[in-house]
Amino acid sequence: MSNIDDITTKERADEMRLAIIIYHIAKWTVLVLIASLIIGALCSCSTQQEIVPIPEIHEQHHWHTDSVHETDSIIRETQTTIMQLDSAAMAQYGITLKNAERAWLVKSKELERQIQQLMQLSQTKDTVRDSIPYPVEVIKEVPAELSWWQGLLVRLGYIALAIVIIYLIYLRFKR
Repeated sequence: MSNIDDITTKERADEMRLAIIIYHIAKWTVLVLIASLIIGALCSCSTQQEIVPIPEIHEQHHWHTDSVHETDSIIRETQTTIMQLDSAAMAQYGITLKNAERAWLVKSKELERQIQQLMQLSQTKDTVRDSIPYPVEVIKEVPAELSWWQGLLVRLGYIALAIVIIYLIYLRFKR
């Protein structure tokens, strides 16, 4: 009887070794399948590039600061006016006087002429525009149909994910 027990124990040990080998082969097969699915999923995307010409616009502001003043006579007329302001004229300048104070206005023709010349200089400006078209690379995502190989990889990924989840649930309840 001990001989029979030795044979069954030996057969059981062989069956256990075979089960362990099959388990490891299945485990590595699932791991390689999952890794190949992940690598396939990461390598399946691409973009299409398109070159679109966009006009290049330059704006250049040029201010004339070099000016030549021409006058027809060397003698300049200087006129200075000094006058006492009344209440209406003072109201234009925003001045109010109290207790019978007096206000005097001093006007100079030369000062008014220089102010007008400065106004004309500030109004003489040129804006030069220049536009040159040049090509600009535009990256545009294009939705594409999956090839049969990519569709197969997606389905195998779903199946592998389901198998892993079922296996984890099985291990959880086995304990």
